[in-house]
Amino acid sequence: MSPIKTNSKKYTKQVEDNNKVYDVKSGWLSRLTGDKDSAIPRYADQKSPIKHVIYVINENRDQVFGDLGKGNGDPSLTQFGKSFTPNLHKLATQFVTLDNFYADGEVSEQGHPWMILGMKPMTQFDASAIPMLNSFTNHPNLDPYKVEQLTYPLNAMNGQNAPMAAVSKQMDFSKPDAADSNKLNQAIWKATKGNQPYPISKK
Repeated sequence: MSPIKTNSKKYTKQVEDNNKVYDVKSGWLSRLTGDKDSAIPRYADQKSPIKHVIYVINENRDQVFGDLGKGNGDPSLTQFGKSFTPNLHKLATQFVTLDNFYADGEVSEQGHPWMILGMKPMTQFDASAIPMLNSFTNHPNLDPYKVEQLTYPLNAMNGQNAPMAAVSKQMDFSKPDAADSNKLNQAIWKATKGNQPYPISKK
């Protein structure tokens, strides 16, 4: 008889114990104690003064944040950098930036709720992921946010001689996602990057 069959109960018990890593009542985390309460508790006996948390999330795309200077951004892909999006850049610099963050979902809109629901780990990958503790601090900055004045007119439009203007004019914008996304991206690329080579998609 194979070792797995003869020790199946033992292995099952081990898996159950391993899955209790974040169980504050019976897992090993319950045996750890902290010196004092914390805004972001690390131990089972600590309490937090925080009652509600509001997440303001802006997806990190290289088209906007490639020039941020931190994370894995690619400046060569930046189309709407700091001069176009000064407040997005200021917020991303003043507050935490999460890079290489993955969440289940066909699109980000589906994945983000899973990230912020605060649910218990549903898989071993969830349980072994690095906690988001370092995204927070015990010393909040309560200064009001100062809005940066825009340097680029929000109502600016491409003229009739803009790159691929004739192609864009033939696109269907009557409903979401009706236009050819590849042609639309190429038009935006040419309008913002000129004759620089269009990047090849990496999958």
